Amino acid sequence: MKTAIQFCSLLLVLTCTSCKTQSELHNHDTSADNNEILINGNFSALEVDDFGNIYLIKNNNQLHKYDENYNLLFEYSSYRQGIITTIDVSNPQKILLYLSEYQHIVFLDNTLSEIKTLNLESLGYWQVNNVGLSADNNIWIYDPNIHQLIKINDQGKEILKSNELIGLNINDNSVSKIMVDNLNVYVAGESQIMSFDVFAQFIKTTDLQFEDIQFFNKQWLYLLDNKIMVEEIETTFAIDENATLFESKTPITDFFLYESGELFILLKTGLIKVKI
Repeated sequence: MKTAIQFCSLLLVLTCTSCKTQSELHNHDTSADNNEILINGNFSALEVDDFGNIYLIKNNNQLHKYDENYNLLFEYSSYRQGIITTIDVSNPQKILLYLSEYQHIVFLDNTLSEIKTLNLESLGYWQVNNVGLSADNNIWIYDPNIHQLIKINDQGKEILKSNELIGLNINDNSVSKIMVDNLNVYVAGESQIMSFDVFAQFIKTTDLQFEDIQFFNKQWLYLLDNKIMVEEIETTFAIDENATLFESKTPITDFFLYESGELFILLKTGLIKVKI
């Protein structure tokens, strides 16, 4: 699970952000001229663990791990297994990679050395777009063929599953991310988020347009049209037009909001950081 700032801290962030004019937001434009590139390169995805280590995916199949001072520590390549679809660093000692092209799950240790691999097709799961690490270090998968959220262990044994979600007008063929906290599991797909409890019991769906999304202590942070927005999970509408945390003229590839309001932003030219 991505590191969360305490709720009061985020409220402070929102308060400060709401005081900014559109002109002030544009002063945070993420061009190389205005912001220092901390790590150079063309990366496709970004994650940060609880220790402040930064993980970047390069060329779709190379995982790089950096320390909090942006020094490269370790590398991992998945040339033989395809494109890395997902990286989950909620447990830095058991990093989860998912390579959806071949339905492979790979576990890495904190030096990015392989611990274990799992082939979902061999277990009878087909067309699984994404997976996520559960709070108890098992694996959540969503199977669109049977419309079920399923928890398995790292041996592939089924632990529990939801009821079949049929007739609920759910678009579940393009799951882009699975996120968890201590109480819920969130399955994010195209324009929709499905909420479950930790026993895989379906709660509700939320309609939301996004290009990338982060769960953040009862709130969604999401990327849309080069804006990083915030929305309360308990609502089904954007807070207001001042709920923009960051806006850029330069295309944003990925983002991560870390402790103390440090917003890491991934551009085509590399990684920058902005203080919110």
